[in-house]
Amino acid sequence: MLAVSSIQKVVTIGKEEKAWEHCKMIKEIVAVVGDAAIVADSIYKIVDDPNNSVMTILNTLLLVGQCSADEYASMAAARRDISDETIKAFGPVF
Repeated sequence: MLAVSSIQKVVTIGKEEKAWEHCKMIKEIVAVVGDAAIVADSIYKIVDDPNNSVMTILNTLLLVGQCSADEYASMAAARRDISDETIKAFGPVF
């Protein structure tokens, strides 16, 4: 009797875990679709108003990654602190 009860608990936990995994997958899909929509809208705005393309690109970077302006400022400051020699060591990509 105890074994049957234990197996039923395992089955219940397994079903809950499967439902949780489905929820996580749906959240990830929604996030990707949302990011794709932001990028598509940005492309439209750049084509529609090329004079404002720099601001549109910066706005897209802020929205897609969900980073705040302070986080980007911090990253930019850290990049400026890297010496020229170190930058050259990365090669032409950086």
